[in-house]
Amino acid sequence: MKNSTLIPSLFKENTDRNWWFKRTKSRYLPPIFSFLNKEEFELLQSWYLDTKLKNLIGESNIPFMSFLQGLIMGNSINKIIQLGHYAGYSSLLIGFMLRKMDIKNSFVSIDIDKNVSDYTSLWIKKANLTDYVKIIIGNSTDKTIVNNSLEFLKDKPKLVIIDSSHQYKHTSKELSIWSKKIEKFGIIILHDVSKFASEFDYKKLGGVNKALKKFKNENIKFEVCGINENFHSIKKSISDVNKLTYLDGCGIGIIQKH
Repeated sequence: MKNSTLIPSLFKENTDRNWWFKRTKSRYLPPIFSFLNKEEFELLQSWYLDTKLKNLIGESNIPFMSFLQGLIMGNSINKIIQLGHYAGYSSLLIGFMLRKMDIKNSFVSIDIDKNVSDYTSLWIKKANLTDYVKIIIGNSTDKTIVNNSLEFLKDKPKLVIIDSSHQYKHTSKELSIWSKKIEKFGIIILHDVSKFASEFDYKKLGGVNKALKKFKNENIKFEVCGINENFHSIKKSISDVNKLTYLDGCGIGIIQKH
């Protein structure tokens, strides 16, 4: 594809966005990008440039989004709830996936920050994804927000993606609420479950890592596992970073309801 040479140059000036290409030394275009058509790819390119200009860098990375793509498109999953979208990178990519699968009105993305949500909505409109992506502003644990999300889906979600506050107490509350709302055999995916990522909890209570452990101990009827859950530090353990199979040191949590 012609766009296969554009992605590395797109990330070239920013180390945080370029780390996957540097780590893997890969020249191929990851499927989360190669499945996009020309218009979608160019829009994503514009999004990258605009978020750099506005200092809105903080999106999910290639390993995490690749995992979600395989899960969603590999199983034709509809009825998806996302908790936390920041500037809209993951919402755009998931919207492109759902459009490729021709599944409308099946994805709700919730974020408490009005500014980034308005920004995300703008790009969803630019991408012509309003038939596929619903942006809701509010707290993902608020009863009204939860009910509005479920009302839009008109069914229980099959997949809930948690990548929001990264705070222990809030994540625990999200898990408590949304684990009751997903359908049988539904899946919850959490980003930032590693011990390293627990540093993102500004109250220093253990973050998503501790919340996942708490949920596992209290919910024996759910299958729970963490990838890179015990990974400690990128700065102190460079050798360990290079040994990771799932390259994201922030880790990923997987919960399935039975």
